[in-house]
Amino acid sequence: MKKKRHYTKPMFRARKEVVEVEEAASGEAAELGETVSRRPATFGRGRMRGKVVYVHPAGRFHVVEFETRGGVIRECFRGAGA
Repeated sequence: MKKKRHYTKPMFRARKEVVEVEEAASGEAAELGETVSRRPATFGRGRMRGKVVYVHPAGRFHVVEFETRGGVIRECFRGAGA
């Protein structure tokens, strides 16, 4: 009688994705209501145009609102420019 082979399933570890955090360029000040071009880290593959809806009072970050087929998505970006 042959021995039964025991197969094990390979364990897949979650890959840690390195996400580049985009900062506003020093010459590019993000102002409320302005249309800017940014590369979202959470969705999309390339640069997208969106509207600035919030700028932190100290200029630490700004929130950009992108319109997609599924609805409106907001994402934060570092800095607010000069």
